[in-house]
Amino acid sequence: MNYRSLIGFTLAEVLITLGIIGIVAEMTIPSLVNSYQNQIYVTSFKEEFAIMSSAWQQLITENGGYIAGVYPTADSALDGLCTKMKCTTICHSSDDQTKCFLDTNWLMLNKGAAWQSILGPSAILANGFSFSILGFSSDCSSARYKAETCFVTYFDTNSFKKPNIMGRDIFEVFVNQNNITPQGVAGTGGETFLQAMCDPNGASGYKGASCGARILIENGMKY
Repeated sequence: MNYRSLIGFTLAEVLITLGIIGIVAEMTIPSLVNSYQNQIYVTSFKEEFAIMSSAWQQLITENGGYIAGVYPTADSALDGLCTKMKCTTICHSSDDQTKCFLDTNWLMLNKGAAWQSILGPSAILANGFSFSILGFSSDCSSARYKAETCFVTYFDTNSFKKPNIMGRDIFEVFVNQNNITPQGVAGTGGETFLQAMCDPNGASGYKGASCGARILIENGMKY
């Protein structure tokens, strides 16, 4: 037996080792990729939430701390927000709003069909975020949602790019007289459905609606 035979590996040994490495990689890489992608979704939601919250607070302050009645229409509220954010494309009620935001071509958290159109007066920001305005109430007393709600906005953290799934890159947020709050946060009327509306296998017909609240409460995408 010579020195060369003592330190070498047979072809069979090399193939077995490579096979084991391949199996381990196949088991772990998808999980790592999914975790990384979820962190991107979380970071993007928090960033857009902060941008919108800051813009709304500035408007409240500039109007003496009371925003109800300041904006008579959803279009005027959209314009007001865009004075505080870098909107590159604005779609008013009379415009083709599909150039700014999704209509029904999005999915629930379980990848089921959209429960409604989320298209309304909308805008795309310079950083690629987009948002729309629905259920507008000029006196901030929306009967559709809760007293003090001026309108509901839907965020899309990457505009028209996929996956376009509620609770991943799309989120439902209430814009109120004093602040903005994700659906499901205490006081929104949906707090009792916090888990149900952010569960892909839950009984709620609004799967993904409260996921923004869960991200803020749990500091991550733990669903």
